[in-house]
Amino acid sequence: MDDELVKKEIRDQLHNILKDTHELWLWDVDMLSKKTCMSQTFLEEEFLTDPRMKKIEIRKSRKRWYPVDAAKEVLMNIMSEW
Repeated sequence: MDDELVKKEIRDQLHNILKDTHELWLWDVDMLSKKTCMSQTFLEEEFLTDPRMKKIEIRKSRKRWYPVDAAKEVLMNIMSEW
């Protein structure tokens, strides 16, 4: 019984490690569009011009990224106002 418990714990820890390595830290506009099932045009018009999204935006030249957790929170806040 202890062997099964140890195996389960090892599997759980391995699963958590693998899950963490696949999580994204940042979304670009294309990934944001895919994750929200919204067109890039709609995102631009409804979300990306909002000052709250501008505040979390990371920009290099023309490329824009948004921290995943902050972007989720801002998107939900904006949608709750609809």
